[in-house]
Amino acid sequence: MAARTNMVPSYKTFFFWGLILMLTATVIFFFGIYTNNMRERCTESTTGVVKSVKKFRVSKKTGTHRTETHYWYKTTYEFKVDGKVYSGRSTLDEKRRLYEGSPLHVNYNPSKPGKEHYTPLDDDCTGKFAVSVFFGVIGVIILAAGIKDKARFNRSNGINADLNGMNNTDKC
Repeated sequence: MAARTNMVPSYKTFFFWGLILMLTATVIFFFGIYTNNMRERCTESTTGVVKSVKKFRVSKKTGTHRTETHYWYKTTYEFKVDGKVYSGRSTLDEKRRLYEGSPLHVNYNPSKPGKEHYTPLDDDCTGKFAVSVFFGVIGVIILAAGIKDKARFNRSNGINADLNGMNNTDKC
């Protein structure tokens, strides 16, 4: 079998990546909706206490001799509801960093405080919706390019043009 000489992606590649991006956008979008709905169910609030903070360093090269370093803080906290202790986690950046023993405002769902709770320092999901829209639009553009490529492929192979003489109207 000879190697393919033209490196133009086929319409199948466009379909595949367009659908993958649209599926990713859908998952991110519904995760954002779930998180927003959870926030709406968290109608009660209390004060928790930060139990531990772990510092993580992230560095990336920004030029030939320059590196940017950022720190993230994985914070574990505890809060009490009706005498029972629950715990949660948040990842905070340098601006919102807390220390062990610091008080922390926690919103929770009164019927499921152990499963549904968040702090005002957590992400508000705006980014999830923006990313899902971006992925969805790019996916639709790639899928449309695949459809256009498929139509061009069909025309070049004669599928839409006369079906190779089968629609001949000449009578015998």
